[in-house]
Order: sequence, then structure tokens, then C-alpha cells
Amino acid sequence: MRLLILFTLLWTIGSSVSAQCIEDSLNMELKFQYDDPNQPGIYNDVWGYVDQDGREYAIIGASDSILIFDITDTDNVVKVGAEHGDGACSWRDMKTWRNTLYAGSECGDGLLIFDLSDLPNSFSRVNQLTADFTRSHNIYLDSTNMARLYVVGANGGLGEGMAIYDLESDPTYETEPFLLKKLRLDTLPGEATEVTYYIHDIFVKNDTAYCSHGNAGYAIWDVSDVENIHRISNLLELPSPDLASYVHSSWNTADDAYAYVATEVGVRQMYILDQSNKANVLLDTIWKEPLLDPCNGETSNVPHNPYVHNDLLYISYYQDGVNILDISDRRKPFRIGFYETERNNTAYNGTTANWGVYPFFPSGTIIGSDTNNGLFVLEFTNPIVPLELLSFTAHFDVRNNANVLEWEIANSLNVAEFIVEKLQQNGFEEIGRIEFTDKDAFYEFKDHDVKNGHNVYRLKIVDLDATFEYSEVVQLYNESDHKVSIYPSVNQGQFTVELPLESTYSIINFAGKYIEKGHLSSGKQELQLSVPAGHYLLKIESIQGISFARFLVLD
Repeated sequence: MRLLILFTLLWTIGSSVSAQCIEDSLNMELKFQYDDPNQPGIYNDVWGYVDQDGREYAIIGASDSILIFDITDTDNVVKVGAEHGDGACSWRDMKTWRNTLYAGSECGDGLLIFDLSDLPNSFSRVNQLTADFTRSHNIYLDSTNMARLYVVGANGGLGEGMAIYDLESDPTYETEPFLLKKLRLDTLPGEATEVTYYIHDIFVKNDTAYCSHGNAGYAIWDVSDVENIHRISNLLELPSPDLASYVHSSWNTADDAYAYVATEVGVRQMYILDQSNKANVLLDTIWKEPLLDPCNGETSNVPHNPYVHNDLLYISYYQDGVNILDISDRRKPFRIGFYETERNNTAYNGTTANWGVYPFFPSGTIIGSDTNNGLFVLEFTNPIVPLELLSFTAHFDVRNNANVLEWEIANSLNVAEFIVEKLQQNGFEEIGRIEFTDKDAFYEFKDHDVKNGHNVYRLKIVDLDATFEYSEVVQLYNESDHKVSIYPSVNQGQFTVELPLESTYSIINFAGKYIEKGHLSSGKQELQLSVPAGHYLLKIESIQGISFARFLVLD
């Protein structure tokens, strides 16, 4: 599936480097850019919103305001308007829920709340909370259970701590959030007071908080009960050749088994953490491939914010722009796209340029922000054409006493083999392999080790480069005491059939011709056929699958 395309991709990058050091983009096209030369200060973070009519909006923070654009038609982007904060601010962080936009900042605004229900016409500021804090670094909204807003890196007596708000228990909480708790994590029972659990960025899902603690490292916290918040993982410090890396921000895979962590201090790498055991988070892989390295040896590129969507990792990479990595193999990312928001970049000189990226629009549109160059609306053409598994089915073959697995594929240039796995006592285990051939679209595997009860199978589809994907599972219920029974098997066209389930039947002669079809109820019943003498098959189809029985009709 991937090898030939990946080879072409690497060759393209290499060619562009040899020709003119590096291109401005790979597999990404600029659809729209907004940069107001009269806008004071710098632009900062970016977020997205989709209204009830499916229209898509880009939200970008600026020094003095928050701006919203209707990007539904990327060929005709419209600026809806701007709402000002209380002062100049180099950092704003925005999240949306229902018809509301929440914005925190580091300039004393507290929490700004905007009503988006009148989009695409306008939006308006409807509230501002300053009683609990006036400054924060990051906010996050988790609605997997009850909707909650998390504010971190906050002041207001919190010592750069956390505030948690309820948005859902009461209808008024959407625009007037109810404070559930504000606290400092280092003051919790059992935590070492010498550790400063400052939270720079936070990712929350199912009332579990995955926290980037800056110099202290990375940790996972149970925040389901605000009166009993506690750490459930080790505190993991990330290594760096010169000093401990500053854990800036992270994002999880859909199953939360892996986290992708960006760092801003030290060697400034991307770290892949294995958190399948949340009590013991482990560093798995380090990824770093600066775009300028082949040009002039520049290696100090800085990852800022990562986001995972499907099998792709999107990173706002400052001077390296928007980067897209394929993470089908979670531990072996490779770059498949980028867009330089700061053109003519010849050196890595700090933390300016591409600040944020948002990849979650249903249309596939991607937006990014650049500190100096404003809003970018981008289109990504994924160069990887995945294998299509058109079908994967199972039925029981009574003649061979085997479960037969069949599948059909398309778009399969780079497949190496199919591994058939069966659910056993300790999980899925390999029971056979079928080599891929570019001449075949249909494949079959017989499992003769049929167990009573549910037999559950899946395919592991392996590429030539050793990456792989799993199919959906299929299952077949087998019950040895209730298979199709036919007697006498030698008869004169009249015989008895016993079936476990309501079924349809077909009579097939040995030339393969269907000569009769009908319906049978479960249990014992008589069949009377007017057929020439000879050998025949009785084909039975039910929700359990397909079965066959052989019989002989005499003159």
C-alpha cells in the first residue's frame, strides 16, 4: 500500500533539496491567506468551528482581538469580524462548544465568552470572567462525559494552577460557566511540594487529564471527581543531550495508547510516549527531521503544538511551517506533507512563524496561523492511497468441517501478505498467512480448528515496508451438535432434513447447476424431489453461514 508511494515522496524531497535546497510545500496548497498590515503586534493561536448548517469557520487570535472567517468556500473566504480583548496580548487560546467560543489569554482578559449563534452574519462577546483568574496559558474543553472547561497556567492565587468549570449541568452555564474547582496540583495529598506541577498545556478525555508540566515532565491525572483529583501515572521527564526537555504540549491517539509530545527547550524534538499502561508511561520513540538540515545543516527547529486526526499527526513547527506526518505505524512517523508559512526561511531563529494548526474540519480543510503572516487556509492531498478491503466474510463449510474466510481487495500495489488472526484465550493470535499476488483480488483461508461457540477473526494486512493495518472483525457461531443433517443420504428423491435454524436451500447437481430453491424452517422436515438419478449437493444458507450436504438419488 505504501512502499512505492513513499519511495516517490522521498525522491521528490531529495530532488527539491538538490535543486534549490527545499521547496515551500509538499502535497499542500494555499487556498487563502489573511494578513492585515495594520494589525498591531503578532498573531497567535488558531481554532475551528462548524455551525449547525455545516458551515466552517476559522478563528485566529491577534494581539488586540479575536477574528473569525467563514471558510466554507475556500475560494471565497469571508471575514465575519473581530472582537477586541482588553489589551495587547501575544498569546490567546480558544476552544468552542455548541454555539459558544471561550478564549483565555496572558494579557489580563480572564475568560472571554462569545456567542456564535448568529454566524455567518456576526458574533458577539457576551461575558467575561475575571474573579477566578485574569491570566492563563492554555484552555481545553472535554465533552466526552459532561462538558467541562479546563484552564491551566492560571494566576489568581492558583500559583500557575488549574481551574475547572462546568458548562452543561445548567443551561446558563454555557455562557456563565460554574466553577467546580481551582487548585494547585503540588498541594494535593501525597505529592511532593518541591515539584512545581505548572501545567503549560493540557489534553483531557473521559475525565483524564494528560498534562505537559514544562520542566517537570509529563503526567496523567484522574480529574473525574474534583474533590479527589490524583495522579495516576509516573512523572516522566523527557531526555535531551543538553538539558531536560521542556514538555510543552501533547495530543493522544484515538485509543489514548500513545501521546505525541512537543518540546520547546533543549534539542526540541517530538517524543512518542507509550501510555497503554497509564500507571507507567514510557518513552518509546524520538522523531526529529528538520527541513533545513539537508540545506545548510540547520537542526534546531522547534515543534510547538501537535494534533492527531485519524492516522495523521499535524504539527505547527514554527519556521518549518505546518507539518503532516503519517502515523499509521504509531512508532514510526514519516513526513508526507508540509507548508512553509514563513517563506525564504534559511535559519531557525526562535519561536516565531507557524504558531498553530487545526485539522478537524469535516471537509478536510486545514487552517494554520503565523505570528507575522496571519491566517492560512490550506488543502492537503494525501499521497498515500490505502488498500481497500471491499469485503471480509466467513461461512462454515460442512464438507471440509472448516470455517472459510473470504476477502476482496482493491488499490493494493504494495501489499506483502495477509495474516489471519483468531481470537484466543489471550487475545488475537496468528493462525495462517496468505501471500499477496498482484493478479488476485479475491482470497480465501480455511480454519479447520473450529470451536463450539463464537469463532472471531480479523485480517492483518502487511505492506512491503512492514507497516500494517487491521480489518474489522468477523465472527461465526459454530455448534457441532446442530449441523445440517440429511438422511438417508442415499434415497429415491425423498429424504429428511434437520436444521438448527430457519434457512434457505438450493439443490445443485454435480455440473454446478441450481435445479431447485426454497425455504426451510428449523427442526425436522421432509423434502421430495423429482430429479434424475445422480449425485447432488444440498446448500443451506442461514445467519450462521453456508453449509453443504451431499446425497445420492437412485433410479
